[in-house]
Amino acid sequence: MTTHIALIRHAHYQQLPDTPSAWQPFPLTEEGEQQAADCARLLRQFAQDLDLEIAQQIHCSTSLRAWQTAHIIADGLSTKIKAYELQQDDALRERGVGIFANLSVAQIEAALAADPRCANPPAGWKSSSAYCLPDSAAESLNQAGQRVSHCLSRIASQTKEDGQLQLVVAHGASIRHAARDLGIISSEEIPQLSMHYAVPVICEVSDNGWRRVAGSWKQRAPKNASKQSVEALD
Repeated sequence: MTTHIALIRHAHYQQLPDTPSAWQPFPLTEEGEQQAADCARLLRQFAQDLDLEIAQQIHCSTSLRAWQTAHIIADGLSTKIKAYELQQDDALRERGVGIFANLSVAQIEAALAADPRCANPPAGWKSSSAYCLPDSAAESLNQAGQRVSHCLSRIASQTKEDGQLQLVVAHGASIRHAARDLGIISSEEIPQLSMHYAVPVICEVSDNGWRRVAGSWKQRAPKNASKQSVEALD
Protein backbone atom coordinates (compact mmCIF):
# COMPACT_ATOMS: atom_id res chain seq x y z
CA MET A 1 0.00 0.00 0.00
CA THR A 2 1.12 3.54 -0.75
CA THR A 3 0.20 6.53 1.35
CA HIS A 4 1.28 10.15 1.40
CA ILE A 5 2.20 12.42 4.29
CA ALA A 6 2.35 16.21 4.18
CA LEU A 7 5.10 17.50 6.47
CA ILE A 8 4.12 21.01 7.55
CA ARG A 9 6.09 23.42 9.69
CA HIS A 10 3.87 25.62 11.88
CA ALA A 11 3.20 29.17 10.70
CA HIS A 12 4.97 32.36 11.84
CA TYR A 13 4.47 33.12 15.53
CA GLN A 14 5.38 35.59 18.26
CA GLN A 15 8.94 34.51 18.99
CA LEU A 16 11.27 36.03 21.58
CA PRO A 17 14.38 37.52 19.94
CA ASP A 18 17.64 35.52 19.96
CA THR A 19 15.94 32.74 21.91
CA PRO A 20 15.89 29.09 20.89
CA SER A 21 12.28 28.62 19.96
CA ALA A 22 11.66 24.99 20.81
CA TRP A 23 9.35 25.48 23.81
CA GLN A 24 8.11 29.06 23.45
CA PRO A 25 4.39 29.18 24.32
CA PHE A 26 3.30 32.08 22.13
CA PRO A 27 0.55 32.21 19.47
CA LEU A 28 0.68 32.88 15.75
CA THR A 29 1.04 36.38 14.41
CA GLU A 30 -1.47 37.77 11.92
CA GLU A 31 1.02 36.86 9.21
CA GLY A 32 1.10 33.32 10.55
CA GLU A 33 -2.67 33.05 10.55
CA GLN A 34 -2.69 34.03 6.88
CA GLN A 35 0.07 31.53 6.12
CA ALA A 36 -1.98 28.75 7.71
CA ALA A 37 -5.06 29.75 5.70
CA ASP A 38 -2.96 29.75 2.53
CA CYS A 39 -1.65 26.30 3.46
CA ALA A 40 -5.17 24.86 3.32
CA ARG A 41 -5.46 26.08 -0.26
CA LEU A 42 -2.05 24.64 -1.13
CA LEU A 43 -3.03 21.28 0.33
CA ARG A 44 -6.23 21.17 -1.72
CA GLN A 45 -4.18 21.83 -4.86
CA PHE A 46 -1.57 19.19 -4.02
CA ALA A 47 -4.32 16.65 -3.28
CA GLN A 48 -5.98 17.40 -6.60
CA ASP A 49 -2.72 17.23 -8.57
CA LEU A 50 -1.69 13.92 -6.95
CA ASP A 51 -5.23 12.44 -7.04
CA LEU A 52 -5.31 12.05 -3.25
CA GLU A 53 -7.95 12.41 -0.56
CA ILE A 54 -6.95 14.44 2.49
CA ALA A 55 -7.37 12.32 5.62
CA GLN A 56 -9.98 13.64 8.01
CA GLN A 57 -7.69 13.58 11.07
CA ILE A 58 -4.90 16.17 11.14
CA HIS A 59 -1.92 15.30 13.34
CA CYS A 60 -0.14 18.12 15.15
CA SER A 61 2.34 18.89 17.87
CA THR A 62 0.95 19.98 21.24
CA SER A 63 2.68 23.37 21.03
CA LEU A 64 0.27 26.28 20.63
CA ARG A 65 1.72 27.46 17.32
CA ALA A 66 1.41 24.00 15.74
CA TRP A 67 -2.11 23.48 17.11
CA GLN A 68 -3.23 26.90 15.85
CA THR A 69 -1.76 26.21 12.42
CA ALA A 70 -3.52 22.85 12.23
CA HIS A 71 -6.79 24.39 13.48
CA ILE A 72 -6.77 27.07 10.78
CA ILE A 73 -5.93 24.45 8.14
CA ALA A 74 -8.81 22.30 9.37
CA ASP A 75 -11.21 25.25 9.15
CA GLY A 76 -10.02 26.00 5.64
CA LEU A 77 -10.51 22.42 4.47
CA SER A 78 -13.84 21.70 6.19
CA THR A 79 -17.11 21.76 4.30
CA LYS A 80 -20.74 21.27 5.24
CA ILE A 81 -20.41 17.55 4.65
CA LYS A 82 -16.89 16.94 5.93
CA ALA A 83 -15.21 18.33 9.04
CA TYR A 84 -11.55 17.84 9.86
CA GLU A 85 -10.40 16.93 13.36
CA LEU A 86 -7.12 17.51 15.20
CA GLN A 87 -5.06 14.81 16.89
CA GLN A 88 -2.38 16.35 19.13
CA ASP A 89 0.72 14.32 19.90
CA ASP A 90 3.62 15.17 22.23
CA ALA A 91 5.85 13.00 20.05
CA LEU A 92 5.70 15.70 17.35
CA ARG A 93 7.11 18.47 19.54
CA GLU A 94 10.41 20.18 18.87
CA ARG A 95 13.63 19.23 20.63
CA GLY A 96 13.27 19.42 24.40
CA VAL A 97 15.68 21.85 26.05
CA GLY A 98 14.77 21.11 29.67
CA ILE A 99 15.45 23.81 32.26
CA PHE A 100 16.93 26.04 29.55
CA ALA A 101 13.57 26.56 27.86
CA ASN A 102 12.84 30.16 26.82
CA LEU A 103 16.23 31.51 27.84
CA SER A 104 18.14 33.55 25.30
CA VAL A 105 21.29 32.14 23.74
CA ALA A 106 23.40 34.43 25.93
CA GLN A 107 21.50 33.38 29.07
CA ILE A 108 21.98 29.69 28.29
CA GLU A 109 25.70 30.12 27.75
CA ALA A 110 26.01 32.22 30.92
CA ALA A 111 24.16 29.57 32.94
CA LEU A 112 26.46 26.85 31.64
CA ALA A 113 29.52 28.95 32.40
CA ALA A 114 28.31 29.57 35.96
CA ASP A 115 27.68 25.87 36.68
CA PRO A 116 30.91 24.09 37.69
CA ARG A 117 29.37 20.76 36.70
CA CYS A 118 28.98 21.82 33.06
CA ALA A 119 31.55 22.02 30.31
CA ASN A 120 31.39 24.94 27.96
CA PRO A 121 29.23 24.04 24.95
CA PRO A 122 31.10 23.44 21.69
CA ALA A 123 31.17 26.09 19.00
CA GLY A 124 28.01 25.92 16.95
CA TRP A 125 26.17 23.97 19.64
CA LYS A 126 22.83 25.59 18.76
CA SER A 127 22.71 23.97 15.32
CA SER A 128 24.63 20.80 16.17
CA SER A 129 22.62 17.66 15.48
CA ALA A 130 24.43 15.68 18.17
CA TYR A 131 24.79 18.18 21.04
CA CYS A 132 22.42 17.88 23.99
CA LEU A 133 22.13 20.55 26.66
CA PRO A 134 23.13 19.17 30.10
CA ASP A 135 19.71 18.53 31.60
CA SER A 136 17.87 15.22 31.95
CA ALA A 137 14.83 16.62 30.12
CA ALA A 138 16.86 17.93 27.18
CA GLU A 139 17.38 16.18 23.84
CA SER A 140 19.76 16.45 20.93
CA LEU A 141 18.27 17.22 17.54
CA ASN A 142 19.13 13.66 16.52
CA GLN A 143 17.07 12.33 19.43
CA ALA A 144 14.16 14.61 18.59
CA GLY A 145 14.32 13.54 14.96
CA GLN A 146 14.23 9.89 15.95
CA ARG A 147 11.16 10.52 18.12
CA VAL A 148 9.38 12.32 15.29
CA SER A 149 10.37 9.72 12.69
CA HIS A 150 8.87 6.98 14.85
CA CYS A 151 5.66 9.01 15.11
CA LEU A 152 5.54 9.57 11.34
CA SER A 153 6.12 5.87 10.70
CA ARG A 154 3.29 5.03 13.07
CA ILE A 155 0.94 7.44 11.29
CA ALA A 156 1.88 5.89 7.95
CA SER A 157 1.39 2.34 9.23
CA GLN A 158 -2.05 3.16 10.62
CA THR A 159 -3.30 4.43 7.25
CA LYS A 160 -5.71 1.80 5.96
CA GLU A 161 -6.55 3.10 2.50
CA ASP A 162 -4.52 3.86 -0.61
CA GLY A 163 -4.68 7.41 -1.88
CA GLN A 164 -4.76 9.07 1.55
CA LEU A 165 -2.87 12.27 2.29
CA GLN A 166 -2.10 12.49 6.00
CA LEU A 167 -1.37 15.98 7.34
CA VAL A 168 1.26 16.46 10.05
CA VAL A 169 1.91 19.91 11.54
CA ALA A 170 5.07 20.07 13.62
CA HIS A 171 8.45 21.86 13.77
CA GLY A 172 11.17 22.51 11.25
CA ALA A 173 14.31 21.13 12.89
CA SER A 174 12.82 17.91 14.24
CA ILE A 175 11.02 17.30 10.92
CA ARG A 176 14.30 17.67 9.01
CA HIS A 177 16.10 15.29 11.32
CA ALA A 178 13.20 12.85 11.06
CA ALA A 179 13.37 13.19 7.27
CA ARG A 180 17.06 12.23 7.46
CA ASP A 181 16.21 9.14 9.54
CA LEU A 182 13.53 8.16 7.02
CA GLY A 183 15.88 8.53 4.06
CA ILE A 184 14.13 11.56 2.54
CA ILE A 185 17.20 13.80 2.87
CA SER A 186 20.83 13.17 3.79
CA SER A 187 22.75 14.24 6.88
CA GLU A 188 24.74 16.63 4.69
CA GLU A 189 21.53 18.36 3.61
CA ILE A 190 20.26 19.10 7.12
CA PRO A 191 22.29 22.32 7.62
CA GLN A 192 21.55 23.40 4.05
CA LEU A 193 17.77 23.13 4.37
CA SER A 194 15.01 24.66 6.43
CA MET A 195 11.23 24.71 5.98
CA HIS A 196 8.99 27.52 4.85
CA TYR A 197 6.32 28.46 7.36
CA ALA A 198 3.14 26.47 6.66
CA VAL A 199 4.27 25.20 3.25
CA PRO A 200 3.87 21.43 2.92
CA VAL A 201 6.50 18.97 1.77
CA ILE A 202 4.61 15.95 0.41
CA CYS A 203 6.20 12.52 0.86
CA GLU A 204 5.16 9.18 -0.59
CA VAL A 205 5.45 6.15 1.70
CA SER A 206 5.60 2.70 0.11
CA ASP A 207 7.43 -0.62 0.38
CA ASN A 208 10.35 1.16 -1.28
CA GLY A 209 10.60 3.65 1.60
CA TRP A 210 9.96 7.39 1.83
CA ARG A 211 10.51 9.96 -0.89
CA ARG A 212 9.51 13.56 -1.52
CA VAL A 213 7.04 13.89 -4.39
CA ALA A 214 5.85 17.52 -4.13
CA GLY A 215 6.55 20.74 -2.27
CA SER A 216 10.03 22.06 -1.59
CA TRP A 217 12.40 22.60 1.29
CA LYS A 218 13.67 26.08 2.02
CA GLN A 219 17.28 26.57 1.00
CA ARG A 220 19.37 28.27 3.67
CA ALA A 221 21.73 31.10 2.81
CA PRO A 222 25.29 29.80 3.46
CA LYS A 223 27.01 30.80 6.67
CA ASN A 224 24.04 32.82 7.95
CA ALA A 225 25.10 31.82 11.43
CA SER A 226 22.99 34.10 13.62
CA LYS A 227 19.72 33.20 11.91
CA GLN A 228 20.51 29.53 11.49
CA SER A 229 21.57 28.98 15.08
CA VAL A 230 18.28 30.07 16.57
CA GLU A 231 16.13 28.58 13.82
CA ALA A 232 17.88 25.25 14.20
CA LEU A 233 15.96 24.67 17.42
CA ASP A 234 12.63 25.01 15.59
